[in-house]
Amino acid sequence: MPVDMLVHILCGNTSGGCAKEAVPATALCGIVERYYWYEHQQEGTVWATLDGQPVLLFLLDAPYQIQFTGKYQVCMHDAFCCSQGLRQTYITGLSPGMRILAVKFSCTGLSMLMPGGNNMGGLSPLAPIYDLWGTAGRALTVALRESSTVMSQRALLDQFLVEQLSLPAVDNHMLHLVVSRIRSKRGLLSVQHLCSELRLNYKWLERNFRRHLGTTPKRYIDTIRFLHAYLKIQEGGDDLVQIAYESGYYDHHHFVKVCRQHTGYAPSRLLSLA
Repeated sequence: MPVDMLVHILCGNTSGGCAKEAVPATALCGIVERYYWYEHQQEGTVWATLDGQPVLLFLLDAPYQIQFTGKYQVCMHDAFCCSQGLRQTYITGLSPGMRILAVKFSCTGLSMLMPGGNNMGGLSPLAPIYDLWGTAGRALTVALRESSTVMSQRALLDQFLVEQLSLPAVDNHMLHLVVSRIRSKRGLLSVQHLCSELRLNYKWLERNFRRHLGTTPKRYIDTIRFLHAYLKIQEGGDDLVQIAYESGYYDHHHFVKVCRQHTGYAPSRLLSLA
């Protein structure tokens, strides 16, 4: 998703005019975290990223398409899913005022809704809604556009997603605990420490991360750690050496390397754009 939208979500800044949120139906507890309505504010190319968990995005305004560039070169139309983390990926074609509706899933949520309980590792990081739910997904997209209020759109999403639960949901509580621990520590821990603290087998951990999130535990931790460093820059932090130290990087050079891996830019470039 556009990084400015993710920043609003991570910072809990959804009370302003450019962002709103709603809690899903009780039946979707543990599957969908929140619904978000966002009005894009920026001009030009935007960095696209995730916080490690899948998101379903609906484009509510014409021309109903956005172009991804960088690592992933694809034009997405109408509605699509982002997953597995995005690195060195950018969005063009989003104009100020364009509205996006986002369904933010829990760490196991999307895999529980996929037909046949499919492995997330088999899903493209940028996948049209048709790839997940066929013509039913397309029909939902049209219905959301024709609906004029947040409450009616929320009701449509609740009904559709509950219908995808063909069997009673059996959630992976241990994986939720692992993800919660990583996020509470802001990524400042290692996979080895996590396994030791929670008495987990590494092979189990990696297998479940790949199945439900399409990524590895280490990559997920790296993403959370870097996003918190990025937030510090966006909040006005200008001492990049201090930010690198506080964010768990060995030194400034390590931070520069990781920053380029995620954004394609050096931290100094992000600082000038903040």
